Amino acid sequence: MERTERDTPELFLHEILIMGELMQTCGAEVFRVEDTLARMGKAYGVERMNVFVITSSIVITMELKDGSIQTSDQLTIKTQDKLNLSSAAKSKETVINAGKENNLVISDSMGNVTINALNQNDSTFDILLKDYLHTFVLNGNNYQQKIKMILDQNNQATIFIHGKGGQNQLDVDLTKNTGKTTITVDKVNKLSFVLSKKNDQYTIDRNGLQISNNKMNVDLKTKGIKKLNIDDLGGNNKFTFIDTFANTNVSSGNGNDQFYFGVITNKSRYATRTNEGYLSRGTSHNVTIKAGNGNNLFRIYSSLGKLNIEAGNGNDRFILKVFAYWSKDNKYKSYKNGTITIDGGKGHNVLEIIKSNFFNYFDVDSSSLVGEGFNVYIKNIDDVSFKEHHDADGATHQLDTLQTISYSLVMLYNHYLVQIMIVLFLLIVLCIYVYKSKKQKKITSTKSDEDQ
Repeated sequence: MERTERDTPELFLHEILIMGELMQTCGAEVFRVEDTLARMGKAYGVERMNVFVITSSIVITMELKDGSIQTSDQLTIKTQDKLNLSSAAKSKETVINAGKENNLVISDSMGNVTINALNQNDSTFDILLKDYLHTFVLNGNNYQQKIKMILDQNNQATIFIHGKGGQNQLDVDLTKNTGKTTITVDKVNKLSFVLSKKNDQYTIDRNGLQISNNKMNVDLKTKGIKKLNIDDLGGNNKFTFIDTFANTNVSSGNGNDQFYFGVITNKSRYATRTNEGYLSRGTSHNVTIKAGNGNNLFRIYSSLGKLNIEAGNGNDRFILKVFAYWSKDNKYKSYKNGTITIDGGKGHNVLEIIKSNFFNYFDVDSSSLVGEGFNVYIKNIDDVSFKEHHDADGATHQLDTLQTISYSLVMLYNHYLVQIMIVLFLLIVLCIYVYKSKKQKKITSTKSDEDQ
């Protein structure tokens, strides 16, 4: 075996440990694994190679030609049915070939942990990560996995959950979690999070979810998720929907919560260019919000999917903002949202519509509001008011000069005062034209009489 400059003893140790674990998984005898790994070490150029293999562990000690010694170990645990693991020997790598029922406590002493759901059947996992700082990987199979994961105390782990296309469910309990954790989840049908009564901030976009408070930061990256559930037990929480990656249900608990749907951004991807800048989709999937008791704020700029809001008891405020865009056929059109259903619950609830800087038309009654891209069903709303564009709170962003001029012309055209002025101006022009025509006709008639 020819060594390269990129080779290191540590990397070589890691690779042959993986090879040994694979040999065990495929049913190789212990002496065969020991002999194969020893031969590989000598081919690498190791002066002395000691390999110790049992069914639960691989331990390797290598003495290099320069006299330095490298030692590593990998814990391999095999199970066919039930596994209860609350502690394990100190290891840099732990591989678990899991059965149907698994109850695992992952400690920092286990190093990097990989779990393989090898059995061709449904399986359950109850996993506790406590003060875990390493990399945790769970590989599912084509069957159903029900995974309950509790993150306790200071977890600064990197977590990978690979569903592999089965009917999978992952429930993550963050009620006691602190630290910074990165979670990557793919091909899981249903994903759920539970959080404690803290002031949490959520940011949701089409690529994942970010959750943070004064003690915790969770960065979730997703792919192939069909349903997301968030259950926050309380606190004054803030939810920002830039976009969604799955059908989403949110229970925010009691507290004064804030919900934002759609943001104005400088990024053009997955956004529409409007009269105030690029507007994100807000929601691309169906979203249901169940807010608890409290004075909640809902600011809806954009929601392309169906949005259902149950605000709970309290004095709630709902703000709808109208945006406009310039269509390909050179016409002003309102930004069109999906169907929105609002139930204000008990309390004094108000609905505010911030108009665009164009002519706006709405049809409002006790149960609905329709117009300018909105189709809203309302219940338990006490007051409905309309505000001009300049009364909106929050910063606005304009487009480039040419686009702004185009919108300004449309705005002027639609402004009723300007329309009246234009009509008056045309009448004056018409009167002048008629007067001059009559005068010219009179002059022509006088000359004709003189000639006769």
